[in-house]
Amino acid sequence: MLGALVAAPLGMGPAGPIAAMFGTQAVLGTTAAPAVLITFATLPVPSVWRARGDGSPAEPNQQPSGFQTAGEQGETATAR
Repeated sequence: MLGALVAAPLGMGPAGPIAAMFGTQAVLGTTAAPAVLITFATLPVPSVWRARGDGSPAEPNQQPSGFQTAGEQGETATAR
């Protein structure tokens, strides 16, 4: 994500002059095609399908890193 934020101005800067030289439709088509291809190329990756935006684990039996259940906490969980 940080790379996209840093690289965005590098792509936006020359976009205007390039569009003025070659035309807006040509530039948009040329830049959209690789974006669409890359998006479709990532779809078959299993981890992309299992990604969750709510922070829950990808698999039902999987716990997030650093998460402990009451049984794993032992005495500290029952002392509360």
